[in-house]
Amino acid sequence: MTVGMGKRINEGRGGVGIVVDIFRCYAERGPDPPLPIRGGSAVLRKEPIGALLGVLPGNFPCCQVVRFVAPILVLGNMILLKHASICPRSALTTEKIPPGAGVAGDAYVNTFASGRQFRWFSLIRAFKAFP
Repeated sequence: MTVGMGKRINEGRGGVGIVVDIFRCYAERGPDPPLPIRGGSAVLRKEPIGALLGVLPGNFPCCQVVRFVAPILVLGNMILLKHASICPRSALTTEKIPPGAGVAGDAYVNTFASGRQFRWFSLIRAFKAFP
């Protein structure tokens, strides 16, 4: 994070602590934590929908990635994530976390596509979605 994102070492350590907390929260509570409501509690059910594409722009902290990744993976979805082009080292490091936690190795994949390549991908996807 210091080299790729320009963060000071202490800021990077703080960000990693938040990352751990977010993953731990989803690992312990699962995808359907009870929601407190007046007079009891409710559960909002969510189901996996398949592969999802995410785009994270700019000089983002690692916790931004994890806020996107953790709930998607805990539901059983796959992720293709386009990171900011200025953060390739953080992207590669973040990609190692899910397999290290027991998630299937291909459930979270980085793409280092350029903005131009990504626009073509989005256009092709929109064509397929609306025949």
